[in-house]
Amino acid sequence: MKKNRTVLAFLVGMLIVFSTAALALRFDWINLPGEERTAEQIISLLDAENVTAIEWSGGEVPAFRLERGTDRKWLCPDHADEELDPEKTERTVAALCQVVSARRISDWEDASVYGLDPPNCQVEIALKDGTEIRYQIGNLNPYTNQYYFRLEGESAIHMVGYSVGEPMNYGISDYIK
Repeated sequence: MKKNRTVLAFLVGMLIVFSTAALALRFDWINLPGEERTAEQIISLLDAENVTAIEWSGGEVPAFRLERGTDRKWLCPDHADEELDPEKTERTVAALCQVVSARRISDWEDASVYGLDPPNCQVEIALKDGTEIRYQIGNLNPYTNQYYFRLEGESAIHMVGYSVGEPMNYGISDYIK
């Protein structure tokens, strides 16, 4: 009888330890090897009104492009006769215009581990002044529900919110009303 209590106490203790570790990973209470915790920082901050086009390529859906028309409404040149869902397109544009780093990844030279060499998806954003900004979006981290992200031309890899990487899972048919 005493042996059963000891085994039960040991199992309950192990359950507590593993539950705490799982919660710590899920809610970023600890850092994984090679990751450096930083305060949230803005990686890319664009005025959504200055965005004239967004083009996706890579991922599991065919590449497509959204352009802002002269009436300020979004359209897809390949499906010019189709009306796009304004709420969904504006939400996507807003998410891509303010990219915040939840965590900066350091001490890794192999970006392929994160789905960034080559990138799973690339997003090109065109601005009114002719500037083009390119994002590289990698794998989804299943523990944090965040995507690995890098600005093209930079070496820093960040973890960003789900709303930044989520559009790579949508095709043009998801935006059509």
